[in-house]
Amino acid sequence: MGHSLGGEPKSNKNCSHGDPIPRLPPPWPIPFIGSYKHFGKELYINNPDQDPDAFQECVAEDPNCSESVPFGQLDLKYHSGPYYGVNMRDATREPNVNSIEDSNE
Repeated sequence: MGHSLGGEPKSNKNCSHGDPIPRLPPPWPIPFIGSYKHFGKELYINNPDQDPDAFQECVAEDPNCSESVPFGQLDLKYHSGPYYGVNMRDATREPNVNSIEDSNE
């Protein structure tokens, strides 16, 4: 696979154990669409509750990374992370203006 400028597209996919979103679309054929193959690298956080900074680098669809979690164990509660110590739910909160001003002094 390539693009009009030549070469391969580069992609990194961050995956947290149990997050179903990076596994979409599924690898099996979808009517009128066909099948999809993920590409690029995957940075897989296997145990986000114990060590959210530790990740394993693999190729997409590596059976030892996010593909190792059975579909029955995937859950949207894992979608917000933590990713590298940051819970993505926190990204929707209003910033604390006082702490930003204090850090600029």
